[in-house]
Amino acid sequence: SSDLHDNGWHHHCLTWRNTDGKACLFLDGTTLMCTTSYQTGQTIPANGKFILGQEQDSLGRLTG
Repeated sequence: SSDLHDNGWHHHCLTWRNTDGKACLFLDGTTLMCTTSYQTGQTIPANGKFILGQEQDSLGRLTG
């Protein structure tokens, strides 16, 4: 696995498949984990928001 404290850039990727709920987390091209316990049958609408690393108080509204 990669050392995240090496002052270099790293690539994080999360994939999700709505047909069977499989989600995988990758770091620098290496699979860290996969699970099939995510929701199935859903879609992600166009022009949605993805928030990483910030508390979201309610849907579409951030405070602070």
